[in-house]
Amino acid sequence: MNRSAMASLVRESADGDMAALRAVREGRTAVFREVYERHQASVRAYALTCTTSPALAAKLVSEAFAKLGERVASPHPLDHGRHAGCVRLQLLESTRLAAVADALRHPHAFSSGFMAWIASGSVWPMHDDGQLQVAYEGLTPLEQCLLWHALVERDDMTALAGVTGLTGRDLRSRLATADRGLRRSRMELYLERVDSEDCIKTLGEGAGLPYATPSPEVTAHLAACPRCRALYEDLVRLDARAARHLPLRLLGWWPAEEYRRNKEAAAPAAPRERSVRTAPVPRPAGAGRRRHREAGPVRKAVMWLRGTSHRTTVFVAVTVTVATALTGTLAMRWMESSDPAPCGQGGQDPGTTASPKAGPPLAARLRVNADEYSAQEGAEGSRSGYRHARSLSQGDQLRYDQVDFGKEGDGRLVTRVSNGGESGARLEFRLDCADSEPWALVTVPADGEQEDVTAEVQAVQGRHTVFITAVCDARRVCGDLHWFGTVVR
Repeated sequence: MNRSAMASLVRESADGDMAALRAVREGRTAVFREVYERHQASVRAYALTCTTSPALAAKLVSEAFAKLGERVASPHPLDHGRHAGCVRLQLLESTRLAAVADALRHPHAFSSGFMAWIASGSVWPMHDDGQLQVAYEGLTPLEQCLLWHALVERDDMTALAGVTGLTGRDLRSRLATADRGLRRSRMELYLERVDSEDCIKTLGEGAGLPYATPSPEVTAHLAACPRCRALYEDLVRLDARAARHLPLRLLGWWPAEEYRRNKEAAAPAAPRERSVRTAPVPRPAGAGRRRHREAGPVRKAVMWLRGTSHRTTVFVAVTVTVATALTGTLAMRWMESSDPAPCGQGGQDPGTTASPKAGPPLAARLRVNADEYSAQEGAEGSRSGYRHARSLSQGDQLRYDQVDFGKEGDGRLVTRVSNGGESGARLEFRLDCADSEPWALVTVPADGEQEDVTAEVQAVQGRHTVFITAVCDARRVCGDLHWFGTVVR
């Protein structure tokens, strides 16, 4: 590697998350890629505890990093605010907030456990007195970050070095200080609520618990005082208790085992985190051996952004980094999906009215709104004023191109309909050809109310064209179609 390439490599790396974010704020925007690569797999693992859709999980990850980018681009200090010292916690919290917002719009795309948690009011567990959280938040941002990654994430020393920028003896010393600080803070909070002078004197005057062996006086006091004995036992097991309860207190939604399994499943596909001195960083074009013949889209964007104003550079470069990664994930899923089956004669376009929205493939699990059609024949806007609905009469037809049913294939179709004008009105769903046998039949309730109708269907995979045809009395409106989507059987 020549001298100029080495200098560029040094400029585009930083020791630890907070140093990297400060570097991005100062204009070294390519360093954000380092933060993204360090945390992306874990954030995606957490997103997959919320949703059943890998594509939606990628979207949640993108939104979380975009939120982090907004924080970096803002004028507010990076070391102030909620979870200020822990980038991982910031990303997980942003993921949960985005997931809750999307789940209210697309409930069928999220896991049953996550939806049950939302239905219960997204309640934070209150099975302890909250003193552990107070003790944790009384530590410095760096100490909070160390304990989160060591106790909750179970990261090794190499990963801790990458996150914090500390190495060797300094890292071990700061980790020990954080551990002692948490236990000391927990004891001080307990002593603040104790009325007994004996308890305060025995535990508060240099007892050194739980590290030091209790003196005979302390041992006798613990035997006689159940509350102090419970505190001592809590201090001894505080690391395990913190690992269980801190995520619940800080995030609310925390399926620990599922999160851990998702991280382990992603580990073989991702390179193992290396020490901060040899961590993977963006490399200048032409430096060393590369698999690609030219610079990738992120590097091209960074090179272009170097001439822009400082704050715009920070925000836009962060957005480009995240959006590029998301686009690549979704593009690979779309490329892997099966192509629509060819139609026979008469099975082509049902009409010439084009959709008002042209875009990428529609995801069945994310719910397809009625007004996202590719073409229509006879359908019109909802007569009852529903924003995304379409009113259908006898023979009216809607066509939706490139509806992605995913790799797994779901066995249930859910359709929201309303304003059924008569008994027996139905919607016929066909795949790929307008004149094929119906894939699903959905009866429109005659009472006029909105209703989600579920139909058992043959599971399909990949991308397909969906045709929906209304069948009813020719003199009346069959009803309104609001949306359709699939769920796991």
